[in-house]
Amino acid sequence: NAREVPFGSVQFALYESCLGFLSRHGWPFTATALVSGAVAGALAMVIVAPADVMVSRVLARVEEPPIQDHVCATDEETGTEKDGFSKEPDDTGGNVVAVMQDIWRTEGL
Repeated sequence: NAREVPFGSVQFALYESCLGFLSRHGWPFTATALVSGAVAGALAMVIVAPADVMVSRVLARVEEPPIQDHVCATDEETGTEKDGFSKEPDDTGGNVVAVMQDIWRTEGL
């Protein structure tokens, strides 16, 4: 999966760096490998996850069909018209900065 490449790249680089650091300080290999893997995985996720969320949001916004303000159905019981769209139109499109601002404003850190 193409989304795993950034995570794997960062994790591998961090693992090797941590492995070398702990080995130079006399840690036994099993402990060095275990701690290096845990630290590398956690840090890689902290680094890559926000960018992955942003990419997912940009792609989702680009792929959404435009929302139109019209009635799309009639309630059969009451005979009243009902709106088939529940959210406001989003004009940010694929703009990465606008998506980041929207995430920050609506969801925070």
